Amino acid sequence: MSYLDMPLAKIPVEELEGYGLTLPPGRRDVGLDFVIAGYPGVDIPTYYKDERVRKSFLEYLEKKGIHGGRNGRRTAYDNALKKLAPVYAPDDRANYDEINNGNYPSQMGHNAMGKFFHWCVDVLGLVTFNGYPISEWNKNGYPFGGIKDPETAMSGRFYDLDTSGVTAALYKLPLDSRVFYVLMAYSGARASQLYKLLAGVDEAGERYPRKVAVLKADPAKGIKQTVIGLDARKMAIGKKAAFFYMFPPECEGLVRNYTPEAPYDRIMKDLNDLTKFERITDTGEKEVCACNANSIRKWGAAVLLQYYDPHGQKLRPEDINIIQGRVSEEDVLISNYAPKLAMGAAAYSKVVDVFRAALPLSSLDAPDPNVTPKGSKTPSPTEEDKATKSPANNSPITPEKRDQIIELYKAKTSERKIMEIVGVQRNTVSNVLIAAGLKSGSKR
Repeated sequence: MSYLDMPLAKIPVEELEGYGLTLPPGRRDVGLDFVIAGYPGVDIPTYYKDERVRKSFLEYLEKKGIHGGRNGRRTAYDNALKKLAPVYAPDDRANYDEINNGNYPSQMGHNAMGKFFHWCVDVLGLVTFNGYPISEWNKNGYPFGGIKDPETAMSGRFYDLDTSGVTAALYKLPLDSRVFYVLMAYSGARASQLYKLLAGVDEAGERYPRKVAVLKADPAKGIKQTVIGLDARKMAIGKKAAFFYMFPPECEGLVRNYTPEAPYDRIMKDLNDLTKFERITDTGEKEVCACNANSIRKWGAAVLLQYYDPHGQKLRPEDINIIQGRVSEEDVLISNYAPKLAMGAAAYSKVVDVFRAALPLSSLDAPDPNVTPKGSKTPSPTEEDKATKSPANNSPITPEKRDQIIELYKAKTSERKIMEIVGVQRNTVSNVLIAAGLKSGSKR
């Protein structure tokens, strides 16, 4: 007999004898808080893998409006609980790194445990788990995302990145992850929300058509150059606010047409594993860092915070919050009365050149490090190859170059000639023309 043989509901007194249990004094029935306490070998992931438990928990989440699907939170909670190290007591949760090779759980892992204990209370009526009060299991302040061993998992850890490190990481990524990395860094978007927007799936796992806004340069509104906005408002959930994510004009084709080929987890793993680099901390210790999703968002915020215009004026905190989707519901003045999109576009148009310089779109034409060229011999370069590989092609596309490409194309100049005149690569010319509606293009 083990806890796996016990029913999930409370056990009536007349059935106790069949389970070899004796009713405690003063109780009319018992639940799993009593049963599990008698089996101290129960840890959370083992208990959760009981299909009755898992099914009941997932049904509970569904009723709470937490949905599944490929990128849903219900799926994420389910996976997190199954992958936990054996947690027997609150002390295991507080010192999780000691039972898991130096790694704390991700924030998602802690969120999943929190929901698990809500389920224990709401569905099973438990007051304890393994003999420990639920309140002790589910208190705030448990550490997450930290590492004691710098060679182990990077997920969830924030790093202060400098621009040179962010730029260098770009070329280490396979092309699909590289495109996502650039769009995430340009916008300061939450990676999970941006992925769902580009994949066309909302929080409930339903299809979600993209809504793109083009905010033209408008001196009266303070918008110095055209800004592309991707509507993310439907992605807001709980404390995770969302607004319009913003991009430079040359990204319009990608914002409208790019769909990630790799699963979200694969791209996050690329960012955690392929962008690692070593540095020495202020205390003289070696630290292994990564340009992961959390750190890139933090880097983008640092760029915005450090910006000064020619008159020495910094961006206002509310402008930065709008750009990175931090407009809270409590901020009534900004949330309900201010023209947030114009405010955000005006602020973004001032700093976008910093992002362009760090992460040029021409990097998307660089070789994919995961793809080995076919053939053992290198053919002699043609004149077109020479033009394509000119050093000038490594410079980022600017609004001036974009306008020049459009004017040359309207004047019936061939794309090959445009490449030579402007000093850009063929893909850059095509992307600009597609974004301007002068050329048709298919989804990536």
